[in-house]
Parts: sequence; structure tokens; C-alpha cells
Amino acid sequence: MRANVPVAQLTSAARRAGLLLVAVLLAALAGCTTQTAGDEETRTGSQTGFIGGQSFTQVPVAERRPAPVATGPALSGDGAVSTADYPGKVVVINVWGSWCAPCRKEAPDLAVASQDNADVAQFIGIQHP
Repeated sequence: MRANVPVAQLTSAARRAGLLLVAVLLAALAGCTTQTAGDEETRTGSQTGFIGGQSFTQVPVAERRPAPVATGPALSGDGAVSTADYPGKVVVINVWGSWCAPCRKEAPDLAVASQDNADVAQFIGIQHP
């Protein structure tokens, strides 16, 4: 059995429900912006908010094993790049993203290290999408 509700009260109740629905939707959409919490750190080159550390592990020469061969397509689209192409050299593989502030910050240092050590090391960059 349904109670009779005056039209004025129904309109007021419907209006409140509608306003509540709009408020909930706006609150939900506010969380769907394109800007994320890490955007400011990315723009400014800040080192906060990223996983990393200052640890260094050195394996004694007698305990070192050959590294596995890593191969992938060249960015130029011509052929592939492989660690096997650089026998006898130290191969430095750096995975980075243009959106990553610490990656952008270290890029000039890696370029200098690559030039300074070209006779003993090969630097390979992997662009993370």
C-alpha cells in the first residue's frame, strides 16, 4: 500500500535526492583528473615519491657468472640490439621513461659516462612507455 505524498513534498524530496546525486558524482569525478600525485615531482625533477635506494652490491670476481643475453628491437626499426654484440665489454642497460624525473636527471651523467668509458663499456637505454 502506498502513502499519499503531497506533490510539493515529493518535488522537494526529489530535488534533495537529485542534489545529493550530483554532489556524489562531482566528488567521484574529482578523483578522475589527469593530474596525479606524482605529477609535480615529475615536472620539477624531485627525487621524492620514487622507489630507489643507495645500496650497492659488489660480487667478487671469482663468484661472477656470465650475464644472460638480452636482445630487443632497435628504436630505429632496423634490426635488433643484443648484449651479445659487445663481447668483452661491460654492458650497462638503463630502463628509463621520459616521464620519470630521476631518469631525466641522470641522463646527462649517463651520456658522459658512456663517452668516457666507450672503450670498455656499452650503454643501452630501454625506453619505458
